[in-house]
Amino acid sequence: SSIQRLANRIQTHPLLGIRQSNEQTSATWKSLININLPQHAFLQDHQIQDAVLFPAVVYLELATAACHQLLSSKEDDQQQLTLIFEDVYFIKALILNEHELMEIFTQIIMSMREWYIILCNQDNLNKYSLNEFTLHAQDKIVIDSKQQKSLTIPNRWTIQDITSAYQYGSSFQKNNKNIT
Repeated sequence: SSIQRLANRIQTHPLLGIRQSNEQTSATWKSLININLPQHAFLQDHQIQDAVLFPAVVYLELATAACHQLLSSKEDDQQQLTLIFEDVYFIKALILNEHELMEIFTQIIMSMREWYIILCNQDNLNKYSLNEFTLHAQDKIVIDSKQQKSLTIPNRWTIQDITSAYQYGSSFQKNNKNIT
């Protein structure tokens, strides 16, 4: 229906983008990333050896946001579910360029309990060949409704962590909240 198509086009996460309307068994979101825009500028602070990289934690955030969108429409809101990502593979680093628009697809295949982050760069935006897409990350999803466990990030880091060529800017400081 037209209402369902409109509901699928509502953006609910700033990096996930808009869910694409299709008849496939997978759910796909498309996002256009431009690090010159204010809502994406924080990504410029994630530099390693002078290259702006798409942070690994953002891949996980995209998959988490997509799963929550899918599960919130299917599951009882009273039940708190825990998503567990197993066998995460970061296949290829995604280097962001201030002169290039990036089209990022997040795909969730719930029947197989998998997610994928796929990129199509600006040069290939109007091409429709699957050869023009690059797989950057994938993993298995486990959904658990048992008691959640918390992980606390340490307040201190080793000298090796600090001096291992990371050039994090002010937007990538330690987050003081617990991760569940």
